Amino acid sequence: MTGILSNTIRLSLIGLLVGTLTACTEERT
Repeated sequence: MTGILSNTIRLSLIGLLVGTLTACTEERT
C-alpha cells in the first residue's frame, strides 16, 4: 500500500516538474 502511494506521489511531482519546465521553455522562445 505504502509503495503504491509513494510511487503515485513521485509521479505527480515529476509531472509537475516536467510541466513547469515545459512552460518555462515555451515562454522563453
